[in-house]
Amino acid sequence: MNTTKVNLWFIRETAAARQYSKVPPERHPQEYSDYIWVPKSIIEHTSKNTGGHHVVTLPDWFVDREGL
Repeated sequence: MNTTKVNLWFIRETAAARQYSKVPPERHPQEYSDYIWVPKSIIEHTSKNTGGHHVVTLPDWFVDREGL
């Protein structure tokens, strides 16, 4: 399976998924257009940086489907 590293900003987490913003907080993300739920089961790796910035390794099919 091919993967891609995507820059996302952490919002919150449940037992099954993480909610991220596609844009950093200083750009004032909109909940309905900039937020995305990512199932934990498809996350291959996450590098956590300061300010809630995560580099998330995801399958290409998910990246394509969600326009990441």
